[in-house]
Amino acid sequence: MVASVAEPEWDDEQRDLVLAYAIVQANTGTQGEWLPDATSDGADPNNYVVPYRYVTKGPFTNWAEKDRLDAIDAFKKAAGENANLNGMYWAVEKREF
Repeated sequence: MVASVAEPEWDDEQRDLVLAYAIVQANTGTQGEWLPDATSDGADPNNYVVPYRYVTKGPFTNWAEKDRLDAIDAFKKAAGENANLNGMYWAVEKREF
């Protein structure tokens, strides 16, 4: 064997897609809002001449999360408030009745 050339793991299109995904993730807020818009002067509710505003709706109940947190509270009550929960987690699954 005279020489070998390693084949790249990703092609240009795959690299572009991963880069685009990273940019979208970095610029998306916790509510799915586009952060460059949500943090701009145009979104400031104190600015009376704004092209848009963000309006809060809710509250809403995430019943899966409520059930999980209720289970944790019940476990703590049974085990004692000083119970060490490090490393423990509770999973929620959907069941049809």
